[in-house]
Amino acid sequence: MNRAPDGGMLTVDAQTRETLQFDLVLELIAGRASSPLGAEFVHGLAPLPDAEAIESRFALLRDLMRLLAGNQSLPLGGLADVRGLLRKVGVAGTALDEEDLQPLAAFVQITNRLCVFRDRNREDIPALAGLLDELTRDDELESELSAILDRDGRIRDDASRELLSARQNLRTAEANLLKTVNRLVGELHQRGVLQDQFSTIRNGRHVFPLKSGSRGRVAGIFHGGSGSGETVYVEPNEVVEAGNDVEMRREKERQEVHRILLRVTEQVRPRVPAALHTIEVLGEVDGLHALARVAVEKAGGIPSLLESGAPRLINAHHPLLNLRGGSSVPITMMPDRTDRCIVLSGPNAGGKTTAMKTLGLLAALVQCGAPIPAFPDTAIPVYANILTDIGDHQDIQRGLSTFSGHLRRIREIYDQCDRDSLVLLDELGTGTDPQEGSALALALLETFCNRAALTMTTSHLDNVKVWAEDAEGARNASFSLDPHTHAPTFALRLDLPGASEALEIAQREGIPAEVLHKARALVGQRHLEMGEMLRRIEDRDRRLAVAVRDAEARAQSLAEQEKVARARAELLREERRLQREAALREKEKTIAETREKLERMIAELPAEDDLQRRKEFLIRARAEAIRDQGLTAAERLKLAQYSVETGEFVIGQKIFLKTLRQWGTITQLDEDRKVRLLVGAMPVWAKREDLLDHDPAERHAEQRQAADDLATKGRAHGGKRSRRIKNALRDAEEYSGPTARTSVTLGGRTVPNYSRPDSMMLDLHGFRVEEAIRAIDKFLDQSLLSSFPYVKINHGTGTGRLYKAVHEYLRTHPSVKSYNFATSDEGGGGVTIVRL
Repeated sequence: MNRAPDGGMLTVDAQTRETLQFDLVLELIAGRASSPLGAEFVHGLAPLPDAEAIESRFALLRDLMRLLAGNQSLPLGGLADVRGLLRKVGVAGTALDEEDLQPLAAFVQITNRLCVFRDRNREDIPALAGLLDELTRDDELESELSAILDRDGRIRDDASRELLSARQNLRTAEANLLKTVNRLVGELHQRGVLQDQFSTIRNGRHVFPLKSGSRGRVAGIFHGGSGSGETVYVEPNEVVEAGNDVEMRREKERQEVHRILLRVTEQVRPRVPAALHTIEVLGEVDGLHALARVAVEKAGGIPSLLESGAPRLINAHHPLLNLRGGSSVPITMMPDRTDRCIVLSGPNAGGKTTAMKTLGLLAALVQCGAPIPAFPDTAIPVYANILTDIGDHQDIQRGLSTFSGHLRRIREIYDQCDRDSLVLLDELGTGTDPQEGSALALALLETFCNRAALTMTTSHLDNVKVWAEDAEGARNASFSLDPHTHAPTFALRLDLPGASEALEIAQREGIPAEVLHKARALVGQRHLEMGEMLRRIEDRDRRLAVAVRDAEARAQSLAEQEKVARARAELLREERRLQREAALREKEKTIAETREKLERMIAELPAEDDLQRRKEFLIRARAEAIRDQGLTAAERLKLAQYSVETGEFVIGQKIFLKTLRQWGTITQLDEDRKVRLLVGAMPVWAKREDLLDHDPAERHAEQRQAADDLATKGRAHGGKRSRRIKNALRDAEEYSGPTARTSVTLGGRTVPNYSRPDSMMLDLHGFRVEEAIRAIDKFLDQSLLSSFPYVKINHGTGTGRLYKAVHEYLRTHPSVKSYNFATSDEGGGGVTIVRL
């Protein structure tokens, strides 16, 4: 039973499914399944019982999406629906057909492979592993089927000794039959009794086309004649005997094949109940795999679930437009939790109905535990009902007008609506007298605002917009046209009612000027002034948005400069450490050479008493050298500790292990300051003192160049080293770009020096794909050297070929942490934000 948050039922009624084209969305997703079983699961998606069940399915999808994002997929290729043959096996006395074996073998093999995949990846896919635990590995049946089937799915000759012997005898008999037939063709042709110099097959037997007058000259079985009567078909007695031998041996081969099929059937029969359950699990896994594939390929995500309140949509696309790959402008809508009614207004063809359908479809998909084409920080409540009145309900046969059809549907919504329902109403109050329709719309909205969790309606009625401005829990929202081109912007704005702009649209569509002039006169000055006021508010809102973006950009720039200054100070500290280490190495070398020389001199001394004093002196000198060596060892330990990051480690952190000179991932922290790492596929325990957050070889190359630059600068000024350091620290506070370097290591690769980019935005308009990729590569290197935390790439929408190529390149770039489309205010689907 589908339970709503209060214990009722979660439903999406038939009218809503049809209006939102929900089944068409499922049809497109089902096309990505690997088997009919997975497609059947997707087609059968329905609201889950409660929020807990939805979260359980989301956990499975997260595991699958992680696998797909890592270029892994489940071994589901070749999966077929074997429920029919399993039911046939369940009947006593029946046997499988030979053509049943190949799909059965594929089913068993896929099940076993999934079990192996589960056991190898259990830690990475905890939720999915729990579902796959319902599968049972059956190596015995797989081995049996592999032993008797060839690559074409036919029973092999060596499936049994009896079958091998039977088929060898059959081939010998068939060769003898063919030899007899060929010989008789030649003999009968020479005798002149054949109509044509060949034999043919009738009723599975070899016959010869004889001239009608020569029938009595060949002893054999008559098999009929031609339509003209000029040819008769006879099977000579020699051929009859050879053919009978073939049929006898073929029957033995069939009997042995049937015996093998019976043996396999007896092995499968006790496994049927478990196999039928396995089929259900495989169908679910394949269906979820299809959902995850669509989410990954279409940049979808798994939203958060809300216990109550209004939904929060972040860069949400209409699922149908998204799946079909057409042009789709994302919608961002973030009402307050206390909002219970949203009135969408604005021009026709401005996106109002599409936005409302988008919300309805996304909510329906979430109820079914499916990912949605929106950013992951989208949040949607679990609704008890999703009820819609969208479109034309006119029915001529039943005598229903459009207005009557709307009222009948609204009555159904009223009867089903409760405090956990989502209600979507299109053009409420239209299709009748404007004054009465407006009054009815207000009364209905007040009712639904009190009864439903959220009501969204589209409207051109000024009274409704005014009500939404003043009523508690209600809110205006609008879509507008571009002020210059009058084309739809599809940008949703809360708290701003929208003008219908019917006259502007009419002008754009070519309505004559004199008609528009009369229309403006009839509308009245007050109405025109209200529309002008709304447009002024829109202009002010746009200017404020630009000012906010500029302020954010300045704040970001200051933060970046502060980050660069800190990095420069760290560079200077590292320079001092490198110089200390160089001096220490020289001192250690001198001590080692002195000790070695003393040891050699002591060893060469004679044992005479007169040399005793000299020997004692050398021994004391050696002791002092040993003591100095110990002091340098202690100093080196301090120097090593100086280079170790002393911050707190966390599980999952990437860290560099000095002893192996490799990167690893932290999987466990121990209280005795030991850390467990996964280096490649090898688990390793290491001391915290052996861990770094950087590769010393790479950092040394970068910092050595920076140190050389600072030294050069210091020599040019002629100052002492301490003064150069003070000057460098002073410069760091005023720093506005990266230190010049001949090269630097980024993400495991060496890139050339570039200057600081002029902007954090790269504009690719007019670029071909190859040119764009080269420009992006250079732009990312510049941005990394400038310590930009993120950049923007303006690729536009167009045909989609450019942005797809850009995303494919970003997905494999070693220095890109993540990327996503910008919000509608920042460019929407035409701009990608890249985090470095």
